[in-house]
Amino acid sequence: MHIRLRQSLGHLRLRSWIAALFAALLLLGGAVLTPQGSVLADDIDDAIAEMKAFAKAKDDGKCIAKMVELQDSLDGRVTKAFGKLVKSRQPKIAAAAVRQLAARKDAAFGKTVGKKITDKKLYKSKDGVLRPVYIAYLDAAADYANPRYGDDLSDMVRKFLQTDSEYATKAIKAFGMVQSKGVVDQLIKWLTQTESRGQNQGGKYMGKEARENYAKAKRQIIATLEELTGESIGDAQSWTEFWDNERKKFEFPDLNAPEVDPSTLDEWTDAAYGYTVKKPDGPGWAFKKTEWDAIRMRLEKADDDEMVLARVDFQIHNLSSQSPKTIKELAEWYAQDFKDNRFSDLRGKEPTIEERRIGGRDFWIISAKGDSGGSYRGWSTAEMRAYLTKVGRIVVRMEGTARLGAEEADREALWNVIEKASWSK
Repeated sequence: MHIRLRQSLGHLRLRSWIAALFAALLLLGGAVLTPQGSVLADDIDDAIAEMKAFAKAKDDGKCIAKMVELQDSLDGRVTKAFGKLVKSRQPKIAAAAVRQLAARKDAAFGKTVGKKITDKKLYKSKDGVLRPVYIAYLDAAADYANPRYGDDLSDMVRKFLQTDSEYATKAIKAFGMVQSKGVVDQLIKWLTQTESRGQNQGGKYMGKEARENYAKAKRQIIATLEELTGESIGDAQSWTEFWDNERKKFEFPDLNAPEVDPSTLDEWTDAAYGYTVKKPDGPGWAFKKTEWDAIRMRLEKADDDEMVLARVDFQIHNLSSQSPKTIKELAEWYAQDFKDNRFSDLRGKEPTIEERRIGGRDFWIISAKGDSGGSYRGWSTAEMRAYLTKVGRIVVRMEGTARLGAEEADREALWNVIEKASWSK
């Protein structure tokens, strides 16, 4: 019995010594021996406490900075804290909290977003105090892309189309986040409305501010249609014609699908204007997207040193909204531009303009040869051609440039790409 007691006391002393040693190590090593989760939890609690304190002190900048610090945490306490800050009387803090919750796609908050779209207290707030909060809710509606918001967003677009471009464009973007043929229908109707000149739907004179709001809304509608459908088209009539032809069979692009690399294509179709062009046989030819939105697609031939030998850019010109206003005037503009800006020496020959029937279509073809100049001076001696043909009120422009030092077969292949294109319109 005494032996067992001594053994027990010895074990107790040993355990006490180990505990003391462990405590000393904690003091020396700090958090090294502390479970990581408990440290993280303490950090989150501290950050939330600081965020709340900054909000209480009405320090917008520091409070929002703490939100950004916490935004990557999926901890439920962070979501709950953001939820409380949505009700802050500081508009900037409340707006930031709305955006943080929307980015998390919090299901419960999604119901709140739907209710706030038509909240008059927000969009009619005195002196626009709550305006940032309402705008944040419209941005949140775009993040959720919920079809149930559609009717309310549509009402807001109609309400603000002429009077408040910021509200209208935000609502248009959110409305257009849903892949639906009905959504495309409505966007095209609004696009047609924004292209009206001088009068509103009631036939009354439209003031300068309303026209400017229409112009801003139009740009957003076109951008939304392009993102929604994957098509880059232009004015209301062209969109209407495209949609009338494609609506029944149209399939929305897969938003999760990887973007197609144009260089892998053997042919490219411009569905909006109904033509298809094929890549010539042989090495060096490739389709490419450019950094300029105006160029719908580019096809070029390069040698082993990556020097471009031949190139054609596919573009459009809207006769209803751009100058020149006729295809003849556009052809004349090209001839003058070749002379003034694209060549340094035409060797005594003026650019030529001819009208030709190619593949059952009427084309205007503008041609010139000589020493390149201006932004084209790197082409040395070259031939340039612009092929113009009308599709409705749009002129499809195919601008080709070929070095005269390139193989004749490659130069001919370039012009054949254009002249042997197949057309469905």
